Amino acid sequence: NYTPGANPFVNYNFGNAIANPITEKEAAKDADTKNDTPPDREATTGNKDTHLQNTPDKEPHPTLTQNKPPQTKNSSSFTITHTNIRGTNLGKSFEENKKVRSFFNIQTDLHIIIDHHLSKQKLDIWYKKHRLTLGKYSIHGFPTKDKGILVLLRKASGCKISNITNNNNNDTLHFLLTLPDLTQINILAVYVPSKDNPNNFWEEVHTISNSGTAPHRIIMGDFNCTLNHQLGSRGYKSDPHPKARKVIQSFIDNEEYIDSYRHLHPDSKAYTYRKVSGELRGRLDYGLMSPSLIQYLKEVTHTH
Repeated sequence: NYTPGANPFVNYNFGNAIANPITEKEAAKDADTKNDTPPDREATTGNKDTHLQNTPDKEPHPTLTQNKPPQTKNSSSFTITHTNIRGTNLGKSFEENKKVRSFFNIQTDLHIIIDHHLSKQKLDIWYKKHRLTLGKYSIHGFPTKDKGILVLLRKASGCKISNITNNNNNDTLHFLLTLPDLTQINILAVYVPSKDNPNNFWEEVHTISNSGTAPHRIIMGDFNCTLNHQLGSRGYKSDPHPKARKVIQSFIDNEEYIDSYRHLHPDSKAYTYRKVSGELRGRLDYGLMSPSLIQYLKEVTHTH
């Protein structure tokens, strides 16, 4: 746990993509063709997402296979990771470098960074200081001093991000992820307020998620709430989020979403947050996914 009380990384690993796999050789050739001339680095604000680009790395393109006998010799997976970093500690060299190393040491294709607190100016500084690492990713999101969510997509993954919006709320980020085989997934990243469903936050999340046009959907991030108070918390004397849990549980009961971790670990006690003293613990970070994706889910891990 790289900073006291911070949330760890939560990894979602998918395999057996849906259709039209491509080989590593073909993808690498395609990537080289597209990247003969390094794209300019761009940064925009307002209602458009920030998209920082640099010369892509030369990592091999992942190979995707169907959920049937593979059409290629090798198969690979696509990994999504999210973490609440509670700020980047920009300017505090030791803490800043430790955080960057912590989440980039985890091999992932798409990394959602929650609570970044980076204005456009600070985002530029952060990028320049860690250009060797960040240059391997395209960065999407909205610069803001108030909380904020960024998405880092590994350039060599062959995936694309589009239709990105925060719906005028720094606690949400909705985007369309297109995999190399053209499979599309609408992903809604959230940083839920600590109060119990303020201003019908979860009803709004439901509306935003349903606005996507992709056949597959994911809601993931820091929910600040446990879905099973007995299995997902320790040390709490009261249940602080009954309203939020009721709404989220209705998504599951209506078979719109499945708790990915519980699907694989139905009876395990697990925590993604702890107080510095360790007295209070809770599983506050989740990845809810549409039933259409469950057959491709390989693992969900919490990395401290």
